[in-house]
Amino acid sequence: MCADQPISLHQLEQIAQGLIDDPILLARVHASPELSERLEQIRKDNELLAELMTTGSKTPELDTIGGYELLGEIHRGGQGVVYKARQKATDRLVAVKTLIQGAFATETQRIRFEREVRLAARLKHPSIVTVHESGRTPLGTNYIALELVEGERLDEYARPLRERGDLRAIAALFSAICDAIRYAHQRGVIHRDLKPGNVLVDSKGVPHVLDFGIAKGFDEEAGGIATTRTGEFVGTLAYAAPEQLSRDADLVDVRIDIYALGVMLYEACTGERPVKGVGALSDIIARIITQPPTPPRALNPRIDRDLETIILTALAKQPRERYQTAGDLRDDLEAWLHGRAIKARAHDFWYLARKTVIRYRVAASIAGAFLVLIIASAVVATVLSMRVQREAARVQRENLALMQNVTAVSDALDRIDGETSMESVNSLSEFLVTLLHEVETNVKDRPDVEAPLRDAVGSAYLFQEKFADAERELLKAQALRRQMYQPPHPALARSLHNLGRLRFKQARYAEAEQLYRSALAMRTELFGLDHDDVARTMHHLAATLQELGNMSEAGQYWQQALAIRKRILPPDDSRILNTFFGVTTFQMLQGDYRGARESMQEVLAAIDRNPSLGPQSLPAGRVTHNLGLVLTNLGEYQQARLQLERSKSIKEKTEPKSESYARTLAELGRNHLLEGSNLAEARLLIEQSLRLRRERQASGDQIAESLRLLAEVELAEGRAVEALALADQAVEALQESSRPPGHWESALLSAARARILAALQRHDEACAECERADSIMTRLRTDDDPDVRRNLGTMLALYERSGRTPDLERIRARLSAPDSTTAAKGEQPE
Repeated sequence: MCADQPISLHQLEQIAQGLIDDPILLARVHASPELSERLEQIRKDNELLAELMTTGSKTPELDTIGGYELLGEIHRGGQGVVYKARQKATDRLVAVKTLIQGAFATETQRIRFEREVRLAARLKHPSIVTVHESGRTPLGTNYIALELVEGERLDEYARPLRERGDLRAIAALFSAICDAIRYAHQRGVIHRDLKPGNVLVDSKGVPHVLDFGIAKGFDEEAGGIATTRTGEFVGTLAYAAPEQLSRDADLVDVRIDIYALGVMLYEACTGERPVKGVGALSDIIARIITQPPTPPRALNPRIDRDLETIILTALAKQPRERYQTAGDLRDDLEAWLHGRAIKARAHDFWYLARKTVIRYRVAASIAGAFLVLIIASAVVATVLSMRVQREAARVQRENLALMQNVTAVSDALDRIDGETSMESVNSLSEFLVTLLHEVETNVKDRPDVEAPLRDAVGSAYLFQEKFADAERELLKAQALRRQMYQPPHPALARSLHNLGRLRFKQARYAEAEQLYRSALAMRTELFGLDHDDVARTMHHLAATLQELGNMSEAGQYWQQALAIRKRILPPDDSRILNTFFGVTTFQMLQGDYRGARESMQEVLAAIDRNPSLGPQSLPAGRVTHNLGLVLTNLGEYQQARLQLERSKSIKEKTEPKSESYARTLAELGRNHLLEGSNLAEARLLIEQSLRLRRERQASGDQIAESLRLLAEVELAEGRAVEALALADQAVEALQESSRPPGHWESALLSAARARILAALQRHDEACAECERADSIMTRLRTDDDPDVRRNLGTMLALYERSGRTPDLERIRARLSAPDSTTAAKGEQPE
């Protein structure tokens, strides 16, 4: 519409009815006393008409909506009224929306209302209000019955979160909202009026997007009646994108919803809107189009640079510079929540390089110093070292700076062992390759630089489970250190510790034990007991001794490591949590399942609260695995599956090719197997774990576990011959592992073979397997352990069949002990 084109009476009537909200048109009306007076008169006439329509009854014709009992008005807007109602047929509470003009609504209003019904009916998403049905009353009033959401407006819900600094909760909330809008866009619906009042958050914290009254389908106006005139503005001005104010309909697409999400996110995180809504309307419009918002961090210092970048990217004035989809915005919010690099800063190489390391909760001191600075410093220091004596002080300063940077990188990468990591480290590979190239090229003549960098790279490869690469770098680092230092030395102790970690990951536990003992002796001599390096090696040694079946000594080291860390570290330090988790694993392996359950629930609650970890971190995935295992052992199968499914979900996203993920698949299969209600699902999960372990060339005991469980599925389905073949494969795999003969997996496998042989009527062989299993189990567990009791039950049946009366009485006496709890291998803390 041209600026000098006359404003018609029809346009004034549409403004009065709320059908046009064009800010430029409104500015012209308000600038003209004559037009303002005429608009006011039209509004008064409409109010009188509305009063006449409702004389004598608050809702005269709504009582005629068939099948609904109206319980009261919830909200009244410019075009519609929403009532709380009970649907008589289902006895459920719903929201019923009608046009405020009822049967007197204009044709345009009816078309818009019917379009809302049609568009909203396309959408079935947990965070979009559901349409139940729609229709028209006998008197001609259109209505729509919707899901009733009883909750708070988005801005009201977000306010206390912001005030207590819980930006993670706000980001998670907006991630869910973005997912709903992504879903709507994929089904051809643009909302066009996103604002806090159109998002309700229920008592469970789930957001619900509502009011698609002015939404637009991608396929609209290609035919039929247009519901908005070219150049009309629809929406709410404070949340309108600049292109919505341009009067060019071709510019309006899904990215206007992205902008509105950005305004809402800005407001939720800062308490203010990005554009001040004060002053003349023309000034407000000009600010929306041209004025950049105040940086969010200036208003709320708790907002970090990444979250600020996300907000400002959503608020970009040019649509092409915005997130192009709601899914992109959601993905960056999820990346921020999980400590990953965000796409909005993908052009920033140094940001990505830094984030690659820092995302694994490594030392932030290396943020601008790693790689180039180290290599450059090394070259400079080498050149300077050849200068005359008068340069000695300068050489010393350069070398000190260099070694500080090397130590920072080394410490950073060395911390990538899962203690606080939230992600797998697949994306670290390119960085490691680049770093190794620089080491090979530039610092070969500086073993003091080369050794710690190779050691750190080896540590990172280890967490990636690239064992050959890890071994190569760790051994090179150890050889360089042995050339430079005499024991005891901290660098030599670090090499021993990291090689111990490698042997543990390779299931070469006896070698790992010797390496850890040597590292512990050296570190204790160097630092005394109250040092975290000492506690860390104790922690790893305890886990190794558990694997070797030395439970008594393992328990002592767990308690020592925990006591040291509690003495020397802040109470909320994640390393304390990690060692506490180790203690709970020890409880579980000792058969104290009820005690382990309580302890694990305590650890999990602390992880969920910890801002550096959170409910989607790898530690959470490992604790939920063990908690699920414990609950399975206690017979609480459904609760166990909830925890195991959570663990599986975390690991699918973070380490889908790892032994940890394979272990969770196997444990979920075991859960279904023991409950007995879904053997097909048990088979599927266990086969998946076996396939993954074989692809990874996992250790023999790990493959043996999957084969044993699969054999038990075959037995449960009545195929004992097939079960025995799988059990024999498990025996072969276990013999190839480094497990000692008396390990728990050996006992479980013998017990499983006994049940299979009994089913095949091979009773003497079955008795021998039962007794072999019992000799191991009684050394490691008490008789109230479910696996022990299950094996005793098999022995009892075999002894009864063979008439071994003295043995029968002995087994019956042991079985008279109360049942408490099944043992399985749990997740080890890192």
